[in-house]
Amino acid sequence: MNQFIDEFRTLETDYLLSRRALGSEVMSTEAHEAIEQVLKERGVDCPALPSAPIILDSQPNRVRSAKWIRVGSGLFLFLVGAVFIEFSKRTWVGVILGTLGLGWMFFAWFRREAMTPEQRAEYDDRQAVESGNLSQTMQAAGAGDVARLHELIQYGADVNQQTPSGNTALMYAARNNHLEAVKLLLEVGTNPHIKTERGNTARTFAEKAGHRHVVELLAIHSASAREGQGARLDK
Repeated sequence: MNQFIDEFRTLETDYLLSRRALGSEVMSTEAHEAIEQVLKERGVDCPALPSAPIILDSQPNRVRSAKWIRVGSGLFLFLVGAVFIEFSKRTWVGVILGTLGLGWMFFAWFRREAMTPEQRAEYDDRQAVESGNLSQTMQAAGAGDVARLHELIQYGADVNQQTPSGNTALMYAARNNHLEAVKLLLEVGTNPHIKTERGNTARTFAEKAGHRHVVELLAIHSASAREGQGARLDK
């Protein structure tokens, strides 16, 4: 372990914490013990090993619309059916595949057109969560995984990070009615007034979903913040 300690003493604290965040799956126990020792020497609190690797610089991506995925798969079936009809004696197979393809494309179009703009945005966001196109903090908040969320915050995760459409971890927690996750995010200073491209806030999502307790918590937090600001102005 002494070799690790000598090496880590030459490295910056932020880099050591970023290596620590990768957990035991990437670094050996001796390496982590050496990091703990070096950080202790520097008077820096060393967070516990995370349950899974933490990647803090990951950026959420705009997920491709599920509509186009369905349309693409339907078009593929239709083309395969056309090939069967043109080059195979089994024309019935081609007819079936072509019909399925057209039906699938129509279903994709009709289902999306029947949604309101808010429903479409919510559906796309849910797809983003499920496909892992969000930051780890957003995924933990959306799943209501408070323990994981706490780990990420300990390692300096940006709780106000936004997706390309403007969503935040607090919005995912509020929309999915994860009250404890909302509490934790507010406690660590998450801004509840951030708006999406459509002007929605975390409270807006909670209200639309009918999550009364989350709405009340966000309202109380906003009121407390206003009172605190008023008290500072009086001074």
